[in-house]
Amino acid sequence: MWEKRQPEEVLEVRRYRKRHRVKGAIVFGALITLGTSLSFGWREAGDRGRFLVPAQEILTRLPMTIAFGTLAGLLSYIVDKRKKPTVVCSKCGTVKHAGDSARCSCGGHFENIEEMKWV
Repeated sequence: MWEKRQPEEVLEVRRYRKRHRVKGAIVFGALITLGTSLSFGWREAGDRGRFLVPAQEILTRLPMTIAFGTLAGLLSYIVDKRKKPTVVCSKCGTVKHAGDSARCSCGGHFENIEEMKWV
């Protein structure tokens, strides 16, 4: 059964989700930075006959790959933040992504899942 959370619980859930989005964006940006620092693109790899960048070239590539990884991390954070929230019907418990209808077919209404908890 779903019931409403207390206001302090809602704030804690929102803080947790924001921390999770930030950590995910940082990890994604770091992986992109690492991948682009250590590997060539497909065309250059084909021309050079190797996939990994020589150790001498990594430092020269680092500033651009850090900028690219930072941009990728920011875009990841923005895209994740703009996802439609999940909502749950307060009457029957149906869960879906937020849409145009605030009413459920059972006669209940949808609430943001961050404001509800399963008991």
